[in-house]
Amino acid sequence: MKVKLFLDEDIHFALAIALRKRGYDVIHAQELQGKGKSDDEQLSYAIKEKRCLFSFNVKDFVLLHNKYAQNRWEH
Repeated sequence: MKVKLFLDEDIHFALAIALRKRGYDVIHAQELQGKGKSDDEQLSYAIKEKRCLFSFNVKDFVLLHNKYAQNRWEH
């Protein structure tokens, strides 16, 4: 089973194209008019679509992870 990826707006769009050419199931936030959406909205989309969120925005997503862990929410 291959990992399904969701690249947020911090990741260059060309990476999505390159990964797709190599057979990966990848969606970029830009394709969903996701630019400017909150980190929480980005994570919610990834969860709903069962995709692994790929981001350089480590600090904010660590905080979101902690929030999810405290509330015992799956992500």
